[in-house]
Amino acid sequence: MGSGNRVAPPRLVQYDQWGRRIDELETSEGWRDLKAFSQKEGIPGIFYERKYKEHSRTYGFAKMVIMVGDSHERPGGSDVSQTETVATPTGRINAFGPTYTLNGFKWFSSATDSHMSVALARTGSIKDGSRGLSLFLVPLRLPFLRSPSDPVPPSTSNNIFVHRLKNKIGTHTLPTAELSLESAEAYLIGNLNQGVKNISPVLNITRLWSAIASVGGLRKCLAIATAYAKVRTISSGTRLLRDTPLHVSQLAQINLLYRALMHMTFGVIRLMGKSECGVADEGELKRLRMLTPTVKAFAAEKACAGMEEAMSALGGAGYMEENGFGRSIRDSLVEKIWEGTTTVLALDLARVAQDPTTTKAFAIWVQGVVSSCPSDLLQQLQEPLKILTNALDELTASLQKPIAPLVPRPAIILTGYVASTAFLLEHAMWAHISGESNRETDAEVVRRWIVEGGMVAAIEDVKRAKGDGNKRVRSNPVIVFGQAVRAKL
Repeated sequence: MGSGNRVAPPRLVQYDQWGRRIDELETSEGWRDLKAFSQKEGIPGIFYERKYKEHSRTYGFAKMVIMVGDSHERPGGSDVSQTETVATPTGRINAFGPTYTLNGFKWFSSATDSHMSVALARTGSIKDGSRGLSLFLVPLRLPFLRSPSDPVPPSTSNNIFVHRLKNKIGTHTLPTAELSLESAEAYLIGNLNQGVKNISPVLNITRLWSAIASVGGLRKCLAIATAYAKVRTISSGTRLLRDTPLHVSQLAQINLLYRALMHMTFGVIRLMGKSECGVADEGELKRLRMLTPTVKAFAAEKACAGMEEAMSALGGAGYMEENGFGRSIRDSLVEKIWEGTTTVLALDLARVAQDPTTTKAFAIWVQGVVSSCPSDLLQQLQEPLKILTNALDELTASLQKPIAPLVPRPAIILTGYVASTAFLLEHAMWAHISGESNRETDAEVVRRWIVEGGMVAAIEDVKRAKGDGNKRVRSNPVIVFGQAVRAKL
């Protein structure tokens, strides 16, 4: 479905031959097949039918990691408090809820060929910021519900106009556009002026989708590099790359990262599944709140570097567009941006840490995993686990109020290291207790991830931000902008 001859950037046809505004999107066969295949596999229905109860999220995302719609305003981006779109009540109520008309401009609208969307719009004063926003269901075409045999309504039937498609670095097949809403019909979701609260569960879900995209992209690139090592010969054709220790060492380092991200991502997905089915305890709910921004940021920051390493494992062949590395890396770069940049997510973590019971719940979980480690495995991992304990102590101390201004960003990375290690350790313990054939490998993965994966450097980054943060706050503007001058606004 995703091969180069089946995917292409979408094309916007704004006017027909008679000069009438039609705003039709022409998408590639591969993009349409991808949507059809997802529906055939039951996505996203799996998540909400909950045939497998709290495991439904895990099952659905497991499909998605193999397969590998949002809106933003011009002034807003991740800062929804500046939303300009205005909602006006019509006084009508239908089966979908109170009817409003929306007027405004959406600077980034992804999956523009969808049939419905949700959007925040202002129902209160601009002075109210995010507290004056409400959440709306927006049909992209009217009538909203129709028989499958009925013709598809015109793209402009709900007064939503596509001004242009975005020329992005990656995700070329995904139609991302600038939209204007000119008295578009929409239906209120939830209570008035509680849009941010009502959309928060959706943002948490999309952050996990983002993490899955990062992990899935890394999985694809690593699979290509591993397969190549099995067939590429060197030394005048006398030896395979797989038999070259230095090359295999490079692939092993990528594997460490992949395993850590995969276990962490699905660990958080499991927490979300339990939360949605009402079977999560209080500690699990607090961990979910802390780890949702963390897993998105950590996976986005780390996966692209691993993909680049996998690409270089093919030498010059890896740099060729045909093999898919370029597309995978370009597409994964966006995960550092949408649904919150790493800095935005770090500030979210800092807000979560304002409730000390949340970081305490996280620490209790990590300490519990370590303390439940079988004695013989604990002996094997004794020195690495000292580093983990040190990391946890440093993290919890740095997130205590008041949090130093430069701490949140290195803290979210350290949180990612601590959490991913705990998930890896849980798996290694299961393999050890169950007598799995790969139990020694799983223990070695934990040891290497702690010692060689970057945790030690992450601890030092947090210490540095906490220790000389104020000095850096003063010197950073001079480094960036030159000698300080008074700006006129």
